Amino acid sequence: MNLSTQERKFPNITFHEIAEVLPMMEASEFDSLKKNIAENGLVEPIVIYEGQILDGRNRWLACKEVCVTPHFQDYTGDQPVSYVISKNLERRHLSKSQRAMLAVEFLPLLEEEARRRQLSGLIQNQDTVVEKIPQREMGKAREKAGEIVGASGRYVSDAKKIKSESPELADLILQGDMTVSEAKRQMNRDKKIEQIVENTVAPIEGVAKSMGRFPVIYADPPWRYDFSKSPSRDIENQYPTMTLEEICNLDVASLAHDDSVLFLWATSPKQKEALQVIESWGFEYKTQAVWVKDKMGMGYYFRQQHELLLVATKGNLPTCGSSGRVSSVIHSPRGVHSSKPDIVYEIIEQMYPDYRKVELFARQKTEGWVSWGNEV
Repeated sequence: MNLSTQERKFPNITFHEIAEVLPMMEASEFDSLKKNIAENGLVEPIVIYEGQILDGRNRWLACKEVCVTPHFQDYTGDQPVSYVISKNLERRHLSKSQRAMLAVEFLPLLEEEARRRQLSGLIQNQDTVVEKIPQREMGKAREKAGEIVGASGRYVSDAKKIKSESPELADLILQGDMTVSEAKRQMNRDKKIEQIVENTVAPIEGVAKSMGRFPVIYADPPWRYDFSKSPSRDIENQYPTMTLEEICNLDVASLAHDDSVLFLWATSPKQKEALQVIESWGFEYKTQAVWVKDKMGMGYYFRQQHELLLVATKGNLPTCGSSGRVSSVIHSPRGVHSSKPDIVYEIIEQMYPDYRKVELFARQKTEGWVSWGNEV
């Protein structure tokens, strides 16, 4: 059977597993490569190892698309992994974090390469070699990985942990969208969030079982925001937050008396979500107060200087008498991050002096209250 010109120029060659570890070029880079090859031909040969393409996948595909005849070169060394890494580091502008993650991506292959190279140079009992060589050679491979990519051992170690525990963050590092340090911080935040969920859902039920139910509930949920642009002001830097779903799923119903009132803090961007929480917890929204702070914060439309204290009820808890009613505008200085004015405890006590009270997501213990939260 006669082969076409295309088939003769481009036989069916597969990519070696070592080459497959590296990401392919972005579309814009690949277009530039095609243009260069179309104008100047293929300058750097495609390297073949064990009958497969070891280096030059993008050049091979570009040659096929622009119909330029490629030329090949066999790899004859004994360290193909190190060769591929070094060649790609020469061509690409990679950050320190990308280099460290690249070392981790290639580490299993480097370890296997070191093991095979060691085995090929030894004439010993096979069982003895297999038993004693790998651990020693793997340690050398890890050191070598860092040396090849020009990243410190600590950075490579951190990158390896990220790859193991959060593969999605490892992908972001390889793409250049996140540093190793940023990924470490994100992992720590995620762990805190997991802890807060684990340490809140079950204990809420425990409070109800051990102390009964409460007519007055005061809550300041750790709302999660998705629009923080400044790492220094990121809420996750201050305390672990929860998603709307996680907050809604808390079993507050087990705490609430059949006739009860809920005081719920929310910022203006979270007002809609706060209403969902009220409904999920089995309450009905009634009214709100406004805390006006002495200092302005950040904001997209207005620089925020107030927070909302929503009031919701369940059943038929009597409203407070006229002597307990205060202004719906609370003027109080802003305290440490996310803390609320102490005067609010006094206001609620004045409104409902005779009822048992519980504070959810409490950051401190308050006399006369049951305090529940990961910080107390």
